Amino acid sequence: MFKGTQVLDVHGHVSGPPAVNSWIDMGFASGHVGPSPFRIGDGKSGPRADGGNLSDEAMLAANQRHADFMTDRNIDVQVIGPRPFRMMGWMPRHLLQRWCEFTNDTIHHQTQNFPDRFLSTTMLPQIAEAQDLSNCVPELEFNLKRGFVGTYLSPDPDGRHNSPGMHEPYWYPVYEKMQEYNVPAFIHGTNCLDPRIAHIPGNYQVGFVVETFLAARILAYSDLFEKFPKLRI
Repeated sequence: MFKGTQVLDVHGHVSGPPAVNSWIDMGFASGHVGPSPFRIGDGKSGPRADGGNLSDEAMLAANQRHADFMTDRNIDVQVIGPRPFRMMGWMPRHLLQRWCEFTNDTIHHQTQNFPDRFLSTTMLPQIAEAQDLSNCVPELEFNLKRGFVGTYLSPDPDGRHNSPGMHEPYWYPVYEKMQEYNVPAFIHGTNCLDPRIAHIPGNYQVGFVVETFLAARILAYSDLFEKFPKLRI
């Protein structure tokens, strides 16, 4: 609250214990990762202990620190999504799908822990070389049905400039579903594997700025919003 007005922060990212970030590491080493420990058979999301590292108590403690940080800065509600540099769209497709599901489950779990403080946006398993983003629609719809209010979209998911511009038909399956549910997309750069800036410390942050700027220009100088008049970016 600031001078009697509630403060909504639209740019936040999921929090969790260290095991949240390291969950995918074994997948990189072995080439295999199991289902999200938060996603159970009936399609709902709930806590499940994983050696204590992903227990309800560990998740709650991390989420509490996040909420306390907001309170100290007069932020009432925050929209949270994936951590963009951890979206890692360059990974093998079968790992990317599992990592996406796990990330969305941790986002959902955080909003369940503090429903009055956090709103959730989804990560999608974007494949830069795919014909289109049809593979993203099931995960998008699953999360919208459980209360997510929007989605993250990376203009360059694999960090190598292999995906089409954001006005191209490649993106249309996701745009159609967004219009159907009347939800916005948060455009955010992710990983940057551009060799031109590899020597710059924290080069992924440069990639964030460059890709967001390019996406805005591409959209502004296209007819996309004539084709999708209810699209919200």
